[in-house]
Amino acid sequence: MKQHQYSAIPLKAMAIAIAMVWGTTVSAQQVSGAPSKQGQEAKAETKADDVKKVDQVQVQGNREYDQRRQDTASKIVVTKEEIQRYGDTNLTDVLKRLPGVSIPSGAPSVVVRTGPVPAGSGGGGGVRMRGLGAYTQVLINGQPSPPGFSIDTIAPDNVERIEVIRSATADMSTQAIAGAINIITKTAVVTAQRDLRFGLSYENGGWSENLGLSIADKDGNFSYSLPLNYNRTKIDRPSQTDDLSSSIIPELNYHRQDHAYTNGSLQLLGSSPRFNWNFGTSDIITWQNFLNATHAQLDFALDSQTLSGIAPALQTQSARNENDSRMLRSNLIWMHRFDNKGRLESRYGYSWDKRSQRSDLNGQGALQSLQRQRENGNRETGWTFAGKYTVPYIEDHDFSLGWDGAWQQRSETDQQSDRIVGTSGGTGNTKPLSEPLSEPLSGFSFNNGFDARVNRFALFAQDEWNYTKNLSIYTGLRWEGIRTNSHGSDYAAISNRSSVWSPILQTLYKLPDNNNDQLRFGLARTYKAPDTARLLPRRAYTISNSATNPDNTGNPQLKPELSWGLDLGYEHYFSSGGMVNVNLFARRIEDFTRINIAQENGRWVSRPINDGQASTHGIEFDAKLPMRALMSGSEVPDIEWRANLALNRSRIDAVKGPNNRLDYQTPVTANVGFDYKLSSVPLTIGANYNFQNGGLVKISDQQTVYTSVRRSLDAYALWRATRLTNLRLSLSNLLHDDSYSYGRYVDNERQVFRQGFAPAYASVRLNLETKF
Repeated sequence: MKQHQYSAIPLKAMAIAIAMVWGTTVSAQQVSGAPSKQGQEAKAETKADDVKKVDQVQVQGNREYDQRRQDTASKIVVTKEEIQRYGDTNLTDVLKRLPGVSIPSGAPSVVVRTGPVPAGSGGGGGVRMRGLGAYTQVLINGQPSPPGFSIDTIAPDNVERIEVIRSATADMSTQAIAGAINIITKTAVVTAQRDLRFGLSYENGGWSENLGLSIADKDGNFSYSLPLNYNRTKIDRPSQTDDLSSSIIPELNYHRQDHAYTNGSLQLLGSSPRFNWNFGTSDIITWQNFLNATHAQLDFALDSQTLSGIAPALQTQSARNENDSRMLRSNLIWMHRFDNKGRLESRYGYSWDKRSQRSDLNGQGALQSLQRQRENGNRETGWTFAGKYTVPYIEDHDFSLGWDGAWQQRSETDQQSDRIVGTSGGTGNTKPLSEPLSEPLSGFSFNNGFDARVNRFALFAQDEWNYTKNLSIYTGLRWEGIRTNSHGSDYAAISNRSSVWSPILQTLYKLPDNNNDQLRFGLARTYKAPDTARLLPRRAYTISNSATNPDNTGNPQLKPELSWGLDLGYEHYFSSGGMVNVNLFARRIEDFTRINIAQENGRWVSRPINDGQASTHGIEFDAKLPMRALMSGSEVPDIEWRANLALNRSRIDAVKGPNNRLDYQTPVTANVGFDYKLSSVPLTIGANYNFQNGGLVKISDQQTVYTSVRRSLDAYALWRATRLTNLRLSLSNLLHDDSYSYGRYVDNERQVFRQGFAPAYASVRLNLETKF
C-alpha cells in the first residue's frame, strides 16, 4: 500500500509567490460546511432566530450577507441574475466572462481523429481556472462531478449560482490544485413562483430552441422547487487541417490537406427538483435532485487530398455517431440543532449514470475500403455518505468535525467490428504506376469489457476563529484516501491506492479604522488523483498511426500529483457599491503527470507518466465599478463597469524551455464589459469583450503545440415589457474570430507538422421570459 503524505513546505514556492510580480504589466446559499461568519453571528440570537437564519442560508439566502466579502474562504460568487444576463444556453459561455476562468480554443485538434468530432467555437469543452483544465475541479452542489462529465449538459436556467473557489477548504475534496467551480442548482423559495421561458437562436444557417419552466411554492413547513429545461442545439461546423511530413526516409514524406464537416443536433432535457421540510426549531430536511438526459446525433464527413508523397490509408470518410446519456443525482440532507447549539449536518446520496455511443464509419482508400461499426456503453452507480458536526463550546470559534465517503461501481463494454475490402496499397506493393502510394490500412475488431470500483473516504476537522473584529483565521486538516480496483477482458486485474493529508490555512484581515479594505492569505496542500481511465492499460488504436496521431493507453502505476499552494489577495469595496480585487497565487506540483509519446512494436503510443515537478504562478485582477462610485450628482447614469485580467505562468522541470508550460496553460485572459439601465424606458443593455491568449506550448523535447488568440464580443438588450414579462435579445461572438492551431513533432529522422483551422460564427438569440 502506497502512502503519499505531505512533506515540509517548499520555501522556493513561497519565494516565487512573493516575487512573482516581476511579469506584471499592469454566494446566497451557504454550501454545507463552507467556512463563514454566519455561525458566529448566529450565536448572539435566540434558538428560534438561529434556526431561521440557517433556513435562510440553506434555502433562500440572506440578502444582507455577502459571501465574497465576509467569508474567510476566498471565492467569487456568480448570482442567478448574472448567469442569465446574456441569455446563454450553455454554461461555458457564462464561465468565460469570470475572472481567471478560460475555455479551450475551438480549433480542430492537432491530433487526427477518425469519427465525428465537433469543430469550431462553442461546444462542451473543458473549463480552466488559472489556465489549467486538468487541475480544475467541477462540483455539483458541493460534490465532485462524475468522470466524463461535460459542464454544458447543465442548462443555465437550472443553476441558482456558481461559486469560483480559489483556495481549498477541508470540508470539500481537495482535488483542486487550480481551484474549484461549484455549480449550485435550483433552491427552494419562500413565496410562490411560476416562470416560463422560451428562446430561439440562429447560427450559421441553423435554428436552435430552448424552453424552461419553473414552479415553486410553500405550504407551512414544506417548500418545493420544480424547474424543467429543454434545449435543442443545431451543430453545423466545417474545419480544415494540413499535414506535412519531412523525413530522411523518402517513403515518409507527404503533404496532405483534409476538409472535414460535422453537422447534427444536441438535445438536452434537465431538471433539479428540490423539497424542503422545516420541523420547528431543531430539524431541517432537504431532498435535492438533479436529473439530466442528452441525445446527440452527428454526421461527419472528411475528404483528404494528397498534394505530394504517400497518401493516407483512407482518402474519404463518412460517419454517423449517436450518443445518449442519462444522469441522476439524489441527496437527502438532514440538519439537526441540539439544545447546546451544536449542529449536525448529514448527507446521504445516490448517483446513477448511463452512457451509450454508436458509430458507423465508411472509409475509402486508394485500393482499400473500411467499414467500421462500434458500440460503447458504460454504467456507473454510486453511494455517498457525508456529515459534519459543529461544536459550539469555545467562544469565537466555529469548530467542526466531519467525514466524506463515496463508493462507485463502473462497468463498460466496447465492441468494434472492422471489415476491410481490397488489397494494401502500401509502399513496396506491386500496382500500376498511375495509382498513388498509400499507407497500409489496418483493421481492429474486438469485444472488450471492464469493471472498476472506486472507494473514497475522507476525514476532516476545521475551525474558524474570530481572533479579533478585524482578523478571522480558518484552519483545516483533511485526510483523503482513494482505492481503485479494476479487471478487464483485455488486461490483468489492477489495484491502485493512495492517500493524502491536506493541511489548510486561510485568513481574512480587515484593515483597522477602514471597513472597505481587507487582505487575504491562503496556504493549502491539494492534489490530483489519476482518473480511472488513465489507470487502465486499455489500448485505443488509430487508423493512420503517427507521432501526431498515436494510439492511447493508460498507466496503472500512476501516482497522485501533490501540490503546495499559496494565495495572497487584496480587496477594496466602495461605499457606494462596487469593488476592486487583486490576487496572487503560486503552486508547486510534485509527481507531475504528462503524456509521453514513443514507438512500441512499430506503432506510436501515448501514455501518461509521472515526470518530476512543475510550478505555476500568476496574478488576477477584477473590478466592478458602478458609475455612482466614479461620479456624484443626481443624474448619474445607472451604469456598472466590469473588468478582469489574469496573467498565468508555469514551468515543467523535465522539459527544456522556453514555453514549457503546464497543461497547455492559457497565459492571458481578460474581460471588459458594462450594463446600462436606462431611466427613461424599461430597457437594460450591456456588452462584454473577452480575450484569451494561446501561444506556443512545449509538451516534450520533441513535441510542441500552438493555439491562436481567441476574441469574442457579446451584447444583450433586456426589455421589461410588463411587470411580469421580459424580452431579451442576445448577440454572441460578434467578431466571429476564427480558430487556428498547429502541432509539431521532431526527432532524428522526421519532422511532422499539422495545422488546423475552424471558422467561427456569430449567433443571435431571442428569449421571452414571463411569470404567471
